[in-house]
This record gives sequence, structure tokens and C-alpha cells, in this order.
Amino acid sequence: MRARAWSMSPLRGAEARIDGGGWFTMAAAVTGAFSHPLAGAELTKGEHALEVRVTDARGQTASRRIEFMADPTGRYTAIPMVHPAVTNTAFC
Repeated sequence: MRARAWSMSPLRGAEARIDGGGWFTMAAAVTGAFSHPLAGAELTKGEHALEVRVTDARGQTASRRIEFMADPTGRYTAIPMVHPAVTNTAFC
């Protein structure tokens, strides 16, 4: 996963957590960018939350949270809503 941040002061570091778990340090990549491997196979199927917080040299922090879907089986296919709604299918 990657995160990018901007500040008037130099950025000191970034931390992240998944689903409200413990915070872990993200590695600095280039100026304002941080990264950390995401062990997708360890996530359960369904919706998850990723929260990242960044601290600058003045000690000010900012955070952002996103929600995302995961399916470690690799069978997840995002299909937009169809009209009319499909309520059942018939397979041979």
C-alpha cells in the first residue's frame, strides 16, 4: 500500500493500521510518499478499513481512512449494479 501527503513542514513519518488494529510504521519512499506491504492473503473476505496518519516536523498529524473490499480467494469480481436487477440465475 502507498500513501502520499503534503505539508508546509517536512514530513517526519507515517503510520497505518487495518480494521482498528495496532499501528505499524510505513517506510518513506520519496518525498511525501510512504509505503508498506499489504498481506492480502491474511485479510478475511469482506470490507476492511485502512487508516493512515502522517506527522510533520512540527508534530502536527493528519489522518485519512478508506474502506475497501478484499477476497483472498481471488474470485471477487466487482460488478456494477444492473438494471433491471438480476434476482436469480439458472446454470446447467
